[in-house]
Amino acid sequence: MKFIIDNQLPLALAKWLQSRGEDAVHVIEREQAKADDRCIWSDAIREGRIVVSKDEDFVILASRRGDPGRLLWLRVGNCRTDDLIRRFETSWDRVLEGSNPGSESWSLGNVANADAPHSSPAARTCNCFSGQAIFVANSLR
Repeated sequence: MKFIIDNQLPLALAKWLQSRGEDAVHVIEREQAKADDRCIWSDAIREGRIVVSKDEDFVILASRRGDPGRLLWLRVGNCRTDDLIRRFETSWDRVLEGSNPGSESWSLGNVANADAPHSSPAARTCNCFSGQAIFVANSLR
């Protein structure tokens, strides 16, 4: 899978994803650290990347009807990089299970309609980081 990591997350997360064989890039590596979220979102769609972010603005973008973008929205607050990586390590298999292209919805644990603000019927959520994060993404049609 292909990912773009947003600015408020550590570069180490992109490196961890790369170590797992994923195509991951951090906005800092692309000199987009100060880029508008809509620009990052558009680039991600064009390149077939999933945005990884803690920023609720991306939830709004992902929830627009008919928008093809994909989002891994982290709800973890401030935490140390090693704690964040540990959460990914323990949850990554469930994230992968729910992100298969062609899936009508995410098959991660308790999948339900998004309860996030500005959610649409196409958005799905699931608790996959020990109740401290939510995976949100548009259905993959």
